Amino acid sequence: LRRHWTGLAREGGDEILDEGDVDAALEQAPQGLTAIYELPYQAHATMEPMNCTVRIDNDHCEVWAPTQSQSITQDLAAAISGLERDQVTVHTTYLGGGFGRRGEGD
Repeated sequence: LRRHWTGLAREGGDEILDEGDVDAALEQAPQGLTAIYELPYQAHATMEPMNCTVRIDNDHCEVWAPTQSQSITQDLAAAISGLERDQVTVHTTYLGGGFGRRGEGD
């Protein structure tokens, strides 16, 4: 895993904000510092099962799920059920510890 993630870090990524000239500023700096900080990989393990409960009628879908991404859950339920987004209600149940793991709509 470490090799895989290190390789990905060397690839280009998406720019969210491009302001100023970082390379020029670094060249003009009176001194520089380079450091590498590493921590071991830790899985995003939840404390309860990864599941949900869904009820679908002809014109409505209800989802009960311990999710951190209600909008994504609503979009997925609409796509799977064939209903419109406003016909889907998401009830967020308690999380036993999401830690970002429940941010995906799987």
